[in-house]
Amino acid sequence: MYTRFLGRTIWALLVFFLSFRAQAQLQVRTEIYPAVELLNVIHLLSDSVEAVPSTYAIDVRRQFQAFKDHPAVQKAREMALINCDFPLRHSWCFYNFPDVQLHLPDTLWAYNKYVTTVAVRDYFKACMDFYRDSRFWEFFTAYRPRYDQWIQSFNRNLYEDGMLAAMDSLYRLKPSNKVVFTLGAMNCNSFALPETGDINPAFKGISTIFIAFGNLHRSKDTIAPAFYSPFNSQLIWHEAGHVYLADLFCKYEKEVMAIQDIFNNSEDMKREAGAVGWAHYLDENITQAVTSYLRIRAGVVAKDVEYKRMKGYYILSEAIIGIMEDQYINKPAYADFDAFFPVLLRSLAERARGR
Repeated sequence: MYTRFLGRTIWALLVFFLSFRAQAQLQVRTEIYPAVELLNVIHLLSDSVEAVPSTYAIDVRRQFQAFKDHPAVQKAREMALINCDFPLRHSWCFYNFPDVQLHLPDTLWAYNKYVTTVAVRDYFKACMDFYRDSRFWEFFTAYRPRYDQWIQSFNRNLYEDGMLAAMDSLYRLKPSNKVVFTLGAMNCNSFALPETGDINPAFKGISTIFIAFGNLHRSKDTIAPAFYSPFNSQLIWHEAGHVYLADLFCKYEKEVMAIQDIFNNSEDMKREAGAVGWAHYLDENITQAVTSYLRIRAGVVAKDVEYKRMKGYYILSEAIIGIMEDQYINKPAYADFDAFFPVLLRSLAERARGR
């Protein structure tokens, strides 16, 4: 009897997760992007970027060692700025694989302080030559079964652990942008592109969240890359949270700016925010509040530990959690986070002003 009940339960859960994957309001995909791997191969050969040890890095070096003095590798060694973040976040300038095309960037935004757009354009053209000369696509396609294992390991967090479901059930919104989680085994840090179309118009309407193996695996031991980790609760919920909130910050721009005085009157907030403005700072605090609430609720971390971790930059997050618990979580008054958002802003302002 118990065995039959357990079998039916497992089957019901399986049906739920499969149906949720089709119905989730946030549209997501997980992938290994060829251009990310292409640039990381070149960066590894140049020995100019911090590399994360893994069996994959060993395979890459063995496969492409004959090209360690290729012009693209030499240009990487000479780049004025090259690190875990740049120019990797411009990988989406390369597209339409395997018949790869290159969208030459017009600007590098803040990175132009360190490197010229012309230098990066020349470097990317050399990377196109490396792609052809090294027969990179053959390596990439041969490695695809192991790339699929990376994706499966990450998707355990996303689907089996219910991270996507938890996020969807809290926001209850369908964002304008789709999300692509891109996994990278050799990169030392994760990052997000809120609008990948800013890098290349071919990706308009896509928000890219790059998950680095180096954020999930801190040991110096050489192991096979895998992307299943409790820390993905921070990366997934925080970075994807920005995608949900982007539409709301546009819709309620006037309401957001109307409470800017709580930022202007706080030296602590202005110091923590640095060069970013009020709207960006508030966005960070709201998405972290939701992230921390979900991490605590899921049992990933103890409440006191998570609240201690929020100290510093996330000055408003604890208050935001309190407002959500008082007025939104498990409350029928608001159909979704859109309906609740102006209430959150008013309540936050009242708390900050001491009313």
